[in-house]
Amino acid sequence: MKYNMYQQMIEDMMEALEMEAILIQKAADQYICSFVSRLAAEKFHKVLSINTLLEDSEEFKVIIQSVQRVDDIKQNNQRFFHPLLNENYLIHSIIGLDQDAVSYLIVFQASEFSSSPNDKKKELKDIEERYLERAKVSKDAVFLHDRNDRIVFVNKAAVRLLKAEREDDLLGKDIVSLFHSEPAEHIRARLRGLFAGTFVSGPLERCFKGYDGSLLFVQMHGGVMNFQGDYAIQTICKDVTNQRTKDQQLKEMIYIDPLTEVYNRRYFLKQLVNSIHSEGSLPHFAVFYMDMDSLKEINDTYGHHIGDQVLIIFSNRVRNVLREEDLFARIGGDEFAVLLPHVDTEKSAVEIAERIVTHISQTASVDGITLQLSVSIGISLYPLHGYTESELLNHADEALYKVKSKDKNGVRIFSREGQPNER
Repeated sequence: MKYNMYQQMIEDMMEALEMEAILIQKAADQYICSFVSRLAAEKFHKVLSINTLLEDSEEFKVIIQSVQRVDDIKQNNQRFFHPLLNENYLIHSIIGLDQDAVSYLIVFQASEFSSSPNDKKKELKDIEERYLERAKVSKDAVFLHDRNDRIVFVNKAAVRLLKAEREDDLLGKDIVSLFHSEPAEHIRARLRGLFAGTFVSGPLERCFKGYDGSLLFVQMHGGVMNFQGDYAIQTICKDVTNQRTKDQQLKEMIYIDPLTEVYNRRYFLKQLVNSIHSEGSLPHFAVFYMDMDSLKEINDTYGHHIGDQVLIIFSNRVRNVLREEDLFARIGGDEFAVLLPHVDTEKSAVEIAERIVTHISQTASVDGITLQLSVSIGISLYPLHGYTESELLNHADEALYKVKSKDKNGVRIFSREGQPNER
């Protein structure tokens, strides 16, 4: 079972508040105890241990039956997070902690719960107050917002996270306004789903915009809970901006060509393989193998520092022609490649390639030197010209060779009949 900051916060709260609680995760129709508080362990004479299947005793049968009742409610699309009072146990809330399993937080007390509705309400209110007291001092940012998406509670960590000055800066604010670049309708649909009982696996990683305009990345979990007599969504966020920055820097070191700042051969091959095995999400695509003509002559005549500047100009011109979803990479030296999703005809591929040729075939001025640029392009199509990355690249390279061996500055598509078609 996965272990994350949301689960850690639950465990800290249960221990600090001296509550008898267990956290159950259901996976593959099995119920596993992933957390048991000290008092709960004593209650069950320490027979309940972490990462073990719940034992087949009368006490645990009642717990499992309660969870099964919750499952039934979820399947009927009723309120998935409504607290359920069992004969001996109160299911306080149900929280999605793991994308591979459903999790249930079950809270116990030493004495049996009264059957009086007023006593039940008081019990829930007491739990709510103690829970929020612990949330106030959590090191992770905690937000509560109501059905209208208005923030009704934040802790000090949330204020620090968003670089606000005080809690009042956030209270009453639309929770959706914190998200950066994600469409508001997508966020509201996800929140409506939580209120309706839809299970949302976590954690999610999203980008927030701070009060000072800075962007920050958070790992977040959400769950429905009782708050002031109604339901509210609690969102717990952990700042992962530094880790995200390190990951991006590492990705750039591994996958980005340092001179042209386009992707390198390693990343291109990885994405090409992914496209071939992507279960139909990219049923057709084109591969361009490109050669910037005359780079060797430029290097020999003017020096590599001029050649490097020409490579940068060449790369920028190609990027200006390509679509946002196209993948452009430098394979090495003067060789480049393009992966073009959803290009399923030779005509479409040739039209794009010819636009690249036209855009490249202009003069460029570098340090007062005027140079004529040109490009040769070989094309293969998936699955028409191959089913593996080797076949597609080799066939595009064969077509490129035919262009280079003739006049350069042109486009050819591979032909299985043995001679690539010139376009």
